[in-house]
Amino acid sequence: MQCLLKESNKVVTTFKTKVLTTQEEIDKVTSMQSSSPEQNYYLKQAIQEGEIKLEDCYILEHNHQVLARAIIMNGWYLGLYTLENVSEENANEFLANVLKQYPNRKFRTDLYSDKKNYDIVFSSLLANGFKDIIHKESYTIQVTPVYKDSKLSFKAIDLNDETLLVDLFIQTSRDNKDGSILKEIKEKGLKDGSRDFFLELKQLDFERELWVIAYFENKPVGFIIITRLTENDAGIGYIGVVPEYRGNNFSQDLLFKAINLAHLYKIKKLIADIDV
Repeated sequence: MQCLLKESNKVVTTFKTKVLTTQEEIDKVTSMQSSSPEQNYYLKQAIQEGEIKLEDCYILEHNHQVLARAIIMNGWYLGLYTLENVSEENANEFLANVLKQYPNRKFRTDLYSDKKNYDIVFSSLLANGFKDIIHKESYTIQVTPVYKDSKLSFKAIDLNDETLLVDLFIQTSRDNKDGSILKEIKEKGLKDGSRDFFLELKQLDFERELWVIAYFENKPVGFIIITRLTENDAGIGYIGVVPEYRGNNFSQDLLFKAINLAHLYKIKKLIADIDV
């Protein structure tokens, strides 16, 4: 997969889409200037630990430099899509070459407003069939323990709780405003869409101690899902309170519990996303 530019029958330069193979390429793709240090670190660790396989990591190479990367995660998610200073044409062609390796596969991705080279990233996604791109902003919480009494009790889920957690997820999704969840519900209906989004979160990261159900007077009223991104960073995947128990500041209690859980499990930074 390559594009050759010619001048008077002589090859001047080459843009090549390829799968990661060498340690030199790994070093380059995990130190991209247009990526955050956290994402670079996560990718490096995930490759080292075998969580992400080299055959799912694609790069655009030019003059021995890595100008773009795209990581296929769990077979359906376009992750860590990053462009250095490349033209829109080259970006479009690179992503097209990647997606062509997965015919008839439906991909999802998220695009953050502070993404470097945002405009070209956005236009290349549109050019390659991503019609419902969800734009998000991130807010960061530096983790320090919160000391506050709560009327809630908490329990990390076990195998017997997964059905209950899916049911709570469905209840909280009825009037959810999150674009990712709304898209699933619109396409698949409330129950199937909620269940599939829950399973997607579980595929991305599942650390049982960080998936917690909240109880009030022995009744399940809400839950927290924290997804670890790197050794020190994590995202709040979901905080939900069932409709009939809202208005009791339980969402604040859940947020404080998420912060305290992060502190307990050596997470230094929590990231929360909102749609824009």
